Amino acid sequence: MVIEGLGAAYSNFYTSTGENREIITGELTEGLNLITLHQVVSGGNKYGENVTVKVSPLSFNLIDIRAKAGETASFLPIGIDGITGFSKGEEIKGEEFAFSPMVFQAKEGDVIMIRSNDAEYSPQIFFDSNGNGTMDWGANIYFGSDDSSEMDELIFSEKRYDGIDPSYTDIIPIHRNGTYFLFVMNLHGGLELYHLKNRYDANASIPMKIKAPEQAGAYLGIAEKDGILIPIPVKLGW
Repeated sequence: MVIEGLGAAYSNFYTSTGENREIITGELTEGLNLITLHQVVSGGNKYGENVTVKVSPLSFNLIDIRAKAGETASFLPIGIDGITGFSKGEEIKGEEFAFSPMVFQAKEGDVIMIRSNDAEYSPQIFFDSNGNGTMDWGANIYFGSDDSSEMDELIFSEKRYDGIDPSYTDIIPIHRNGTYFLFVMNLHGGLELYHLKNRYDANASIPMKIKAPEQAGAYLGIAEKDGILIPIPVKLGW
C-alpha cells in the first residue's frame, strides 16, 4: 500500500496511534494554508468512509540543548509534554537496501524518524509478524516468490517525487516489540534513519535532566505535545 503525504497516513495495516485514528503533522508556511481530503474510492463514482478532520496549529521553535559528551544537561521545557531521543542518524543507501532489507530491533514506545533530500522518496518498513527474523513476502507477492508463509506486515510506506524542493520527514511510532525490515525502494537514492529510544517527560516546574551520550556529536530527538509527535528537531550536543 502506498501512502502520499507527510507523516504515516492511515492504512488498513497500521496507524500512528494504533487505532482507527491518524495524526499527521507538518510545517505550515506563512499565509493561507489548505488541506485537501481525497475521499473518492477507486473508479471515482462514490465516496469512501466518512472522515472527521481536526486542525490544530502549534507554534514551536527549534530546541537546542547544549551538553558535552557524557554530561547531564538541565532543560526547562516550555510548551511541550516530553522529548523522545536521541540519535546521530544513520545513512541508508538504496544500492544496499533496495532489494535486501536493513534489519533492526525496536521496542514499543520507540520512534523512527526518516529524513531525505532526494527527489524520489520511497521507503518501506515491515514488521516481522511471525518472529522468524526473516523477511517473508508470501506466495507470489514479489519476484515470483512461492513462500508458503504469509507476507510480513507493512507498517509504513511512502512514494513521493519532488524535483523542485525535495525535503521529506516522516515520523513512525513503534507499537510492538520485535524485528523490523527497512527497504529504500529508490536504487540510486538514500535517506537518514534516526532510531529514538528514550522518553523524557516534562514538568513545568522542574528542569528535565538529559544525559548526553558518551560519544561527542550532534544528536536529534523529537518533541511531543498532547500525544502528537512534532516534526521539529530537538538538538543535543555541543
